[in-house]
Amino acid sequence: HFLGVYVIPENRVARATRVARLLNLSGSENILDVGTGRGLHAIAFAKHLSTGKVVAIDIWDEHLRSALKHYDFTSYSFGHSFQRTLENAEVEQVAHKISFQNMDANNLPFDDNSFDIVICGYILQHLHAGGRCRGDEQKRRCLKRIYRILKPEGCIVIFEAVHQGFTNFLAFTPLVYFFPR
Repeated sequence: HFLGVYVIPENRVARATRVARLLNLSGSENILDVGTGRGLHAIAFAKHLSTGKVVAIDIWDEHLRSALKHYDFTSYSFGHSFQRTLENAEVEQVAHKISFQNMDANNLPFDDNSFDIVICGYILQHLHAGGRCRGDEQKRRCLKRIYRILKPEGCIVIFEAVHQGFTNFLAFTPLVYFFPR
């Protein structure tokens, strides 16, 4: 069930805030942010929560990174660290609403139907052919795992940059995809 594609050419902070508003959050949602990086999406969504919580996961641990063959870390932005991400949440006064966890998106230990919203912010581009799977198959497997933990009325929000086959204007304009379960 594909809800829509939005081209939102704002900076990342404004884009995350706009998407949080588009979802019309009640404030009690349980949200998973997969590949949180510096916590941008987790922080933007946490600002809209009253009783809800955000679980923000990423691979900060170098030992875990070296064991993962299905990720491409060559384009991974410098400056992502658990400490910096936690500091960002503290500065924005939402650290108490976010649980940061060092975790691989392909091993999600959450129960089925656990989250109202799952955010995937620029992670699919890091999944590539590694191990026994081709890159596209790796992406499908990851999305299946995410779908499993999504509540029946939940929504997956995917932020990805457009790279090939578009005009220069769209070449670096991120698309936001909404997939209701």
